Amino acid sequence: MYFDDSLYLHGLNLMPQFGPARLLQISKNFETFQEAYFIDKHSLLKLGIDEKLADDFLVLRQKINLETERLKLDKEQIKLLTFRDANYPKLLLQIPKNPPVLYFKGSMAEQEEL
Repeated sequence: MYFDDSLYLHGLNLMPQFGPARLLQISKNFETFQEAYFIDKHSLLKLGIDEKLADDFLVLRQKINLETERLKLDKEQIKLLTFRDANYPKLLLQIPKNPPVLYFKGSMAEQEEL
């Protein structure tokens, strides 16, 4: 099933042990969030994630149903904005542990207005 790439970042964000710093550490090493979502244990270890955390990640990923998550977001009319999107607030990008994904309803202002 095809999902918008930002939904994979949302899936990663659902893992409680992966805060902004770890999410950025993982996702910045891949072209797409889908690639980051499906990272294997060996690659996690290479990125400096400890073994217990890598194992927890793999177990939790199996429990996340991205289709269910997509439906929840759609039902509540919640949209996702990732740090790679053009209209992600520039000031947030300057924070060392900026939120990799923002959740919002309605529409985002154009970049010049932020």
